[in-house]
Amino acid sequence: MRILMLGLVLAVPGVAFAQEAEDEPATDPGTHDAQLANAEHQVRELSSDIRQTEIRLWNLMNNRLGMPVGAEATIRVENRMGPMYRLIEARLGLDGTAIMTTRDEDGLPDVIPAFTGSIPPGDHVLSVRLVYVGETSSPFPYVGGYRMVTSSSHDFSIGHHAYRLTVLGHPADGPTSAFLTRPRVGFVEHDAP
Repeated sequence: MRILMLGLVLAVPGVAFAQEAEDEPATDPGTHDAQLANAEHQVRELSSDIRQTEIRLWNLMNNRLGMPVGAEATIRVENRMGPMYRLIEARLGLDGTAIMTTRDEDGLPDVIPAFTGSIPPGDHVLSVRLVYVGETSSPFPYVGGYRMVTSSSHDFSIGHHAYRLTVLGHPADGPTSAFLTRPRVGFVEHDAP
């Protein structure tokens, strides 16, 4: 009897598989999209972690072992917003790793060295966040105390030659731009001599 049942299952495999398929619940397309989005997010996080680890390894080789690798790079921040705005905070990140955070309620200098060191060759992303406060000693004292945050990111490639990048905090073009939306971030790349 058992041999006969096994023979029927082997002889008609479509019946057995159809029975199994009926027992499984139907998949919801929304669930599939959510799982796909979650997997994509995990891949992006893993890629970022790998890139951060690579940067740390390059820095370890350069700083601890004295092995110059990559290109010598200099990154600095220049504040060109003028007397009505006081820069109180600057945060920079390279490939998802913080390279500089500085804050001073009394105001930061107009030129801030952010990074000097070796960066591995390849594509990189610099993220920047600048915080300004309206200056009460300006011709318009009512702007004092207003906080403005501007942020941006910059993609760049670096080879084996010296490289310099300047982050500019500057006003938006045109005198008619609103006071609270004037601060902007710009980037100027230089091939260092």
